Amino acid sequence: MMTPKIKFFHRKNIKMALFGALLVSLTPGSFTPSSLFSAETLPKPWLKISSHTLLSGARDFTPQPSQELTFHHPLMTIRVYARKFIPGEPAYIEVIPKEGENLDHYQFSFHEIEILLTRYDWGYRGFFPISPYLNDQIKKTKDYMLEVTPPGHLAHLEKKYPLSIYKANFFTSRTTLNVGKYARSEKTRQELRQIEEGRKKKSQAYATLTSNMINNKISHPRDFHYITSPFWSKRIYARYKKKGGKKIYQKPRVSIHQGLDFRAPEGAPIYAIASGRVVLAEKLYYEGNCVIVNHGNAIFSVYSHMSELKVYQHQYVRAGRLLGLSGETGQVTGPHLHLALYINGVPVNPLGFLSLPIRN
Repeated sequence: MMTPKIKFFHRKNIKMALFGALLVSLTPGSFTPSSLFSAETLPKPWLKISSHTLLSGARDFTPQPSQELTFHHPLMTIRVYARKFIPGEPAYIEVIPKEGENLDHYQFSFHEIEILLTRYDWGYRGFFPISPYLNDQIKKTKDYMLEVTPPGHLAHLEKKYPLSIYKANFFTSRTTLNVGKYARSEKTRQELRQIEEGRKKKSQAYATLTSNMINNKISHPRDFHYITSPFWSKRIYARYKKKGGKKIYQKPRVSIHQGLDFRAPEGAPIYAIASGRVVLAEKLYYEGNCVIVNHGNAIFSVYSHMSELKVYQHQYVRAGRLLGLSGETGQVTGPHLHLALYINGVPVNPLGFLSLPIRN
């Protein structure tokens, strides 16, 4: 079967709309501490970025148009959207049944990972990861299969559709980062206990499985857009051990950055990117003051290094809800927001999520 052409999901005049709306939102007197950090108010405008989707944006941010692939099955139309069809991007899928067809017992998967779908009046929709780990398998482009599996008695309707995934160009840092005490290769018993406690708490948080809570409203996590460290970049960390009271530096540690770092001065607001339920809100060893939001269907967002938390565990939050204030707690070189997004346990670029034309 031939790969369909890619169609771009255009958003006309969105840059001007963002600029104009933000000018209104930043009028004199509007930037007071009470209005900026109120947990119950959103000091950012809602902007329509597709025929169905509303985005609470950020200054200097324009969402990149999504690409669209369409496949035609005998009983349905399948549309897949992604900012780019490259490893590390989140993808959004809509399944529209033909009139009178019920697809509740059909299964959908990409690269052998099941896609969890939510049913609506118009059809079904869900999200799946284009894993960043695929990048090492791709020279230029490679097809991976989107599979449609019907109930057993309808096996003749099983179909596979190729998604052409292009190689991504991930950034490699040449600068060695020194994270202070976190660079020490030998941990104290107390530190090891804190690390293990944090690992268990995160495992428990990610084990909470619920149905979909994402709707057609999404939000940038900041009020100002500036990336300081990109997704899936290779970073070099200094390491040392102490001997006779002196630091003896060892071979640096290379790590993959599984999220995005945003510039965020101490006390800057941090917002939820989508609706969901807080499954962790406390201080961890590496992440510092951290919030994990469960968005349902095995989708989680993680916000780290905050100076202050504004939500609590089990609390339901809407997109754009203030989660906390930026800081430099945990393993950091300075104040910022580290944002991570996981779909079915696979890390994806959170910025890609803000380009998806999600509908209810």
